[in-house]
Amino acid sequence: MNNHDTLVNNLSKIFGYGYTNIFSAINNVITEHNMSATQIKIIEYVLINGHAYPTELAEMLDVNKSAVTQVLKKLELKALIEVRENTLTDDKRSKLIYLTPEAKVILKRLTHEITVEVQKSIDHLRDNERSELSQATDVMMKHLLGGTINEKNFTI
Repeated sequence: MNNHDTLVNNLSKIFGYGYTNIFSAINNVITEHNMSATQIKIIEYVLINGHAYPTELAEMLDVNKSAVTQVLKKLELKALIEVRENTLTDDKRSKLIYLTPEAKVILKRLTHEITVEVQKSIDHLRDNERSELSQATDVMMKHLLGGTINEKNFTI
């Protein structure tokens, strides 16, 4: 196997293992709040963008606007989003979606669960191994989807 194939193979194992562990860890939080994958995607999108229009959520999810409206109503009933009038336009029908403090608490819990799982994965490493891994993750952050170069700055 050449270097490229080895790299792809290793990253596939790392991401696959990481996804499995992290999914198991956060699944309890998601289940506890009875959230669907679509609801999580909407919350993630609004978190990253600060707010969202229902139309752009429909485009992002590749569904019609009425389907998004139903999901937004469920999120609103769970007090995870606020639907506000868009004061940026004169159109009274235009709405913007914002996260509530309750949604941010859930996202913090999810982030905490991910951090705990990552910490468990590196606890046994020696200092020099942590240093090497840190350098490798710096490269990954620069070049892989989800790295800081590809994301807007946001905080929970």
